[in-house]
Amino acid sequence: MVEGRSRRSNFAPGTGVGGRHSRGFVTVKLPRHVLPKVLASGKTAFYYTVPTKYRKMGCPVPNEPLGTDYAKACGEGGRAETLNGLFDEWNDARKGLPICGDEAPRIGSIDCCSESTGRVGPTSKRSILDRAATMNGTCERFATR
Repeated sequence: MVEGRSRRSNFAPGTGVGGRHSRGFVTVKLPRHVLPKVLASGKTAFYYTVPTKYRKMGCPVPNEPLGTDYAKACGEGGRAETLNGLFDEWNDARKGLPICGDEAPRIGSIDCCSESTGRVGPTSKRSILDRAATMNGTCERFATR
């Protein structure tokens, strides 16, 4: 063999196979419950799919296609973020945890105490009316201060 002859493993510096730059893979972390699928056109589409376990428990969050645009589907403020928020809210309610939001009463406030009475067993109508009147009076006193 002739000295210096190029073989498969003897490339010129700075080039890849056949003189082309090789393409690498980019790994992107997808939000929960988002599945990528390659379409017949070659594009990657994203689908939001609630696990069957939660679907059987009655989860109202729908399975839906999110589209082929990653930014709209999975980016900051994307549809997947909204659906995961709805799922988390449903899951917290299912577990009996308080739901936090703008319209929910602040934990520890009088409104919060009036909504979560924590009654065990049957309560008479008179007790319910007394409790309601007491809470209304208490709320009005604090509101006027």
